[in-house]
Amino acid sequence: MLYRILEKIIIPANLKNEESIKLIHLTDTPSQIHKELKHLIAAIKPDYIVHTGDICDDIKLERSPRKIDLYDRKIAHFSKLMAPFQDTKFYFVIGNHDDYSIVRRYFPDAIIFEERGCIENELGIFCVGHEFKAIKNLPADYFLFGHDMTQNSILTGDQRILNGLENIYVIHGTPAEITTIEYPYSTDSLRQKKSWRGL
Repeated sequence: MLYRILEKIIIPANLKNEESIKLIHLTDTPSQIHKELKHLIAAIKPDYIVHTGDICDDIKLERSPRKIDLYDRKIAHFSKLMAPFQDTKFYFVIGNHDDYSIVRRYFPDAIIFEERGCIENELGIFCVGHEFKAIKNLPADYFLFGHDMTQNSILTGDQRILNGLENIYVIHGTPAEITTIEYPYSTDSLRQKKSWRGL
């Protein structure tokens, strides 16, 4: 019973009821938590989802390219989980364990950045990359990334630095605020301790 509770994403009640513009930042997500991510998205109803790479992080495609067919199946399944959210704008950054052509095939309407990109919307200017070093010198209100822990999150000041390995981040409201949500308990183990090693 405790295991089941720990593997759930606990969603703050205010986010479920808030009618404001919302953006969810995800990164380095093992396929085993994809179903929980669907529940999160269904509850919060975000306007934007930004995934900063390694969509199926339990498959280390860079080290094991022979697993490309398994990765294809996992991305196909993830796209089916995301299919109900037609009103949400998806952005992806290709991580070192992703394949651009496969992500593009299953998410034809998404905006996909191969290394880094900038997004401007009602909440501010977001620079997004798989690694912080790819975006750290760009002008932005928010820096969204993952990959490793060479840069911790900084949630205060003029520029907000959000390492998605630490938490799921929801940017919402006017003026915009940041709410952190913990990943399921086993996420780091499923990432193979990526947050420690930067795999």
